[in-house]
Amino acid sequence: MGIIENGESGKKLYRIGSIAIFLFGICYFLGAIFSLAIGPAPEGEAYLTSLAEHAMISNINFLVFIIAHLLLIPAIIALYIFLRDDHKVTMVLATGLLAVFIVLDIGVTELTSLSLVSIAQQYVASSGTSQAAVYMQAQGLLGILPIATLLSFVLSSIGILIVALAMLKSPFRKITGVVGIFIGVIGTLAGFYVFVPVLTLFMIPSIIALALWAFLVGIQLNRFPSAGKPSQLIK
Repeated sequence: MGIIENGESGKKLYRIGSIAIFLFGICYFLGAIFSLAIGPAPEGEAYLTSLAEHAMISNINFLVFIIAHLLLIPAIIALYIFLRDDHKVTMVLATGLLAVFIVLDIGVTELTSLSLVSIAQQYVASSGTSQAAVYMQAQGLLGILPIATLLSFVLSSIGILIVALAMLKSPFRKITGVVGIFIGVIGTLAGFYVFVPVLTLFMIPSIIALALWAFLVGIQLNRFPSAGKPSQLIK
């Protein structure tokens, strides 16, 4: 592969993005494991009981996802810089969707989930009218979570799908684009578990696939020498 050099700033940008998305992938693998331990998708008393029984794991899980999505920021910037010249419109759209996803997921989904862990512990520890009162408090948050989760899965999956399509016509390996498209499809389907409960089966696989995609992107992003047009990388 012949390469046109464009300075050290691009290399540093890619290295930062590469490390960030690699760590993002590790966080997502941990998140998948913790999510399996916690149990079902967020709804009803069963979910509160599961959160209370796995309070420490639940808190760690939601904090891990917050860290993961903060790590996604420099990764998205690096991908945008690299792909924008040949795919400007699509990358603006993808970056916008992923930015909204990060704000929504951290600000609503994860912080609401952390609040629910505390409420779930109160719920399990109480009884009678006190327990009923705690459950009434939890219902408001439980009502928010399914919609927030739907939006998180759909926004992130479509954003990654768009990035993956751009990757197919870039120096990224084709497998990276293909895996990204796969994530886009199953991640979007997983989000609609709100309406079709059986689609929860796609949740964990989509998280694991996203972790694998992050590793693929991280490895390749670090190998790009500088921030120039992808079309300038001659295979």
